[in-house]
Amino acid sequence: MRCACLSIIFSMIMFQLLHTGTVFAADLIVLKMVLNGEDKGEFFMVLSDDNDIWIKKDDLGRTELLEGLGSDTFFDGEIYVPLSSISGLLFRIYQDEAALDITAPPHLFKKQYVDASVDRSHELGSADATSGFLNYYGGYSRFDEFEIFNFSGEMGIGTGNYLARSTFSYSRSEETVKAARLISDLTITDSKNLRTITAGDVTASSGPFGSCKLLGGLKISRNYALSPYLIKYPSLNLSGTAESPSEVEVYLNDTLARRETLSPGEFEFNDLPPTGGAGTARIVIRDIYGRERAVSTPYYISDRLLKKGLHEYSYSLGFIRENFGTKNFDYGRAAFLGYHDFGLSDNFRAGLSSEASKALINIGLRGSALVPKGGVVSAAVSCSRNMGTSGANWSAGYAYVSRNFNLNVSLQSASRGYSSVSMKPSDDKAKLMVSNSVGFGWDRAGFITAAYTYFDTYAAGTTSITAVSYNKALSNDTSFFLNAIQVRDVETKQEITLGLRVYLGQRTSGAVSYSGGKGSDIKRAEIQKSPPTGTGFGYRAGVENTRSRNNAEGHLSYQNRYGMYKAELSDRPGGSGYRISYAGGMGFIGESVFFGRPVTDSFAKVKVGDIEGVRVYSYNNEIGKTDSHGEVIIPDLQSFNENRIDIEPDDVPITYSIRSLTRHITPAFRSGSVVEFDVDKMRAVSGTVYIMDEKGVEAPVQYTIMRIETEGKIIEGMVGSDGGFYIEDLPPGGYRAKITFKEKTCIADISVPESEDTVKDLGKVACEAVQ
Repeated sequence: MRCACLSIIFSMIMFQLLHTGTVFAADLIVLKMVLNGEDKGEFFMVLSDDNDIWIKKDDLGRTELLEGLGSDTFFDGEIYVPLSSISGLLFRIYQDEAALDITAPPHLFKKQYVDASVDRSHELGSADATSGFLNYYGGYSRFDEFEIFNFSGEMGIGTGNYLARSTFSYSRSEETVKAARLISDLTITDSKNLRTITAGDVTASSGPFGSCKLLGGLKISRNYALSPYLIKYPSLNLSGTAESPSEVEVYLNDTLARRETLSPGEFEFNDLPPTGGAGTARIVIRDIYGRERAVSTPYYISDRLLKKGLHEYSYSLGFIRENFGTKNFDYGRAAFLGYHDFGLSDNFRAGLSSEASKALINIGLRGSALVPKGGVVSAAVSCSRNMGTSGANWSAGYAYVSRNFNLNVSLQSASRGYSSVSMKPSDDKAKLMVSNSVGFGWDRAGFITAAYTYFDTYAAGTTSITAVSYNKALSNDTSFFLNAIQVRDVETKQEITLGLRVYLGQRTSGAVSYSGGKGSDIKRAEIQKSPPTGTGFGYRAGVENTRSRNNAEGHLSYQNRYGMYKAELSDRPGGSGYRISYAGGMGFIGESVFFGRPVTDSFAKVKVGDIEGVRVYSYNNEIGKTDSHGEVIIPDLQSFNENRIDIEPDDVPITYSIRSLTRHITPAFRSGSVVEFDVDKMRAVSGTVYIMDEKGVEAPVQYTIMRIETEGKIIEGMVGSDGGFYIEDLPPGGYRAKITFKEKTCIADISVPESEDTVKDLGKVACEAVQ
């Protein structure tokens, strides 16, 4: 009816415009706005005396059009925008439908930004309880009358963002007994600033072309592992335009990466995470009219670069650890190693490095840049001075990676007097080192890779290594491989290996191969089965035939929730014998202690009230059932990542209510956390309530509501026939219940005792009338 009235009014106005030639005043009308094919609803508009349409500025601002378009006009105390004042905009009135159809070019719409990066949906949680673990390994081996016993362990204790850890080893043979402390450190996690501070035995580095040393001291470093969903290298941004409401799909190398429904206008997808190397991005736009168009864009992404504005660094200061593994506290001279890289732009990464020790200083510069047509070129130079001897080292390289082709070229050279924390001027070093590799192929033809490495050292002379490999999938279960290598130094050595790999299903695979070269002729056959994630067996067996004899070896492993067990047997010249070993772990979270496999990362205690026998899952893998305290331990959570934990609803008795069946936890590094599922036992009280009438006779209170105020909330219970009442979720204690009955109000004192009964009968309760 409304549309019919609007159509009549609209027709009368249009008749006057078309036949009189004169409009005495602008008119206020109601029209449905359709913007680039999208219905925006009905609005009051002004039909001006020059056949223009004015739209209220506030209504225009509610659309996706840019703000500030056109000129302002006042009508009846409101600000309107004449559509004719917006350059490039077309409009048309449809009389029968009382509709205004507007067509605007994409540049008049607000730009839409779609964040395509992957981010955690839950905040990083620190350990909410003091926790600790002890991993232990024990093994015994006997080969050709030589026997040895090994034992090693790792223990740690943590709370919040602090983790103290220490490792040790012990070995005993007929000749020696060795016991040593290995690594001891304290790690502080600063997740807000993506930074890790480590004190104790730290692995210090001055970057990719520098030294790496074990120090006893302090290390401060950027740790992007604290935010595993953050892409630290430059990602991909793609833009396009939609002329009408459209479904937009983004494909990276023909794999769907994102699908969005967008309004008309320009759009941009930010932080798309493609695989590294060269590729093609394709945007497919399907509008509401069924039209489809696609735009393809080549790209090159490299993890050798650093996103603009990001930093990557490591600074270590301490004393060099000597005789590691044999002496417990042998620390030598003081040393400093550090580097700091900057993402100056998405196409250029620059870095500084530095090393210093007694009478030594080493300073370096390095950088990596994106080649416009693909690939990354890198270069580094460092200069040193050690006790009056100066030296320099430089390197340069280029890398290109794509789906079907990859190329790596690198050169490096050091002067005779170059030195660092790990290299003295007198040590031999490469005058020139060349390392090249190239690979190409397709799924049908297979993939071939060739590599060439050349060393020319000051003292040892020259060495060159040439290697070629080829891999081809013959079927979904079978692949062929070929490897050939030639080493030239004092003499030339050559070897070629070819064979087949076969996947047999159920985590089982096998391989046969043949290796031939100067003085060698080896045939091998092997079959292996990897152990399952949970409880089960795994094995590996192989046999090898040479010109002189047959060699055989076998490995059998078994693991359950309490540990990992292995047995190895070998029959070969100089190594016939066996080895047996066991690895396990124990830990505690608060007052709960558990035994299981080695604790390699974070762990958690899951508590489901006090309910026994509830199955608990981690990413749909059953971990175990809750014990008599309603607890179960998950020993292998991924730190800094989201971990999904579920419980089986069918295992929760119907007398309990549970608020959620799923929890997400993002634990800190190697920490123990408590994950509680809130369950409440459904408890209720019942009884009968009565009031004394004017004659002093007990009369039941019937068909009303009993209200009890407790802890800032009101609990209601039903009162039925003969005064029978029923109230749920009322904790033990004393309460006053207010009841309105026959326009009278009375108060009943209710006492709820401690009880394990699902429904506790309170008997008869008196309700005293009040004014």
